[in-house]
Amino acid sequence: MINNVNQTLRKGMGTLEETNKTLEEVRNAVHGLTQESKKLIHSANQITADVKGKMENVDPLLESAQDVGE
Repeated sequence: MINNVNQTLRKGMGTLEETNKTLEEVRNAVHGLTQESKKLIHSANQITADVKGKMENVDPLLESAQDVGE
């Protein structure tokens, strides 16, 4: 009976070790995705600001063209 308990405990410890390794891998993967997401959001914000600035520069030209058309 003691042997059965020891075997069960050893198997349980092995399972816990595997679970810890898996959780560490998941943490690393999530951390990597978080970093990539931050970079993507930063790039999107830069592109948005650039497009907004360009639209503001073009807006007076469009208004002038509209004035000439009237």
